[in-house]
Amino acid sequence: MMQEPSQVISSKSEIDYSYTAVKITQSRIEKGLIAVPVALGKWFPDHNATIQVYLDDSPILQTKNYSSYESTTHECRIGGMREWFDKNNIKNGDDIVIQLLDKEKYVYRIVPERKFIAKTQDLQQSFDDSESEQRAEEKITTLTEWTRLDKKKVVFTELSRLIQKPPREDRGYLIERQRVVRESAPASIRTLLEAIYQGHCQVCDFWFLKKDNKPFFEIHHLDPLK
Repeated sequence: MMQEPSQVISSKSEIDYSYTAVKITQSRIEKGLIAVPVALGKWFPDHNATIQVYLDDSPILQTKNYSSYESTTHECRIGGMREWFDKNNIKNGDDIVIQLLDKEKYVYRIVPERKFIAKTQDLQQSFDDSESEQRAEEKITTLTEWTRLDKKKVVFTELSRLIQKPPREDRGYLIERQRVVRESAPASIRTLLEAIYQGHCQVCDFWFLKKDNKPFFEIHHLDPLK
């Protein structure tokens, strides 16, 4: 019986990051393999070979057998996945995210879509909770590595997400020596604004630096009380 070919699913879910996934079928689950759609064939060797795979968020590489389209099966396949299917309770119709990490060395990451989304959301929450700009910058780097996207794309995506996210509480105002000052913006916001504007004021078109010569992130020439 001819098997239904695997399909590539380019998804953009609630995490606002695009990624590539394939839908798994019951016949592949039973055989313990992932069928790689022809559209993704360029990511993989053009001959039967072994490839290196990170499973889920594990830092440990595993060697898997790969069968190219030119093999007797006429299907691109990653074998040796039965134990992983069982561990993750993979069911017919589940989507599996595949990331290309190193084309020259044939290194990949394979993770169930639900775990990919959950991990991304955990990283986003950790970024939101950053207590310093240094920690926020580290979290952006981690998000960039996890999503395999350009850092600039990640920065803009996170800013868009935070803009749409209901605030935990309104930024208040503090009385300081008869002077009204606004509470400092969260470290996450400061880091994103610094990365995007690099100290460039959108009002007067000047560039501003802080005492440590890092770009100033605040909006200039606007009265926060008006």
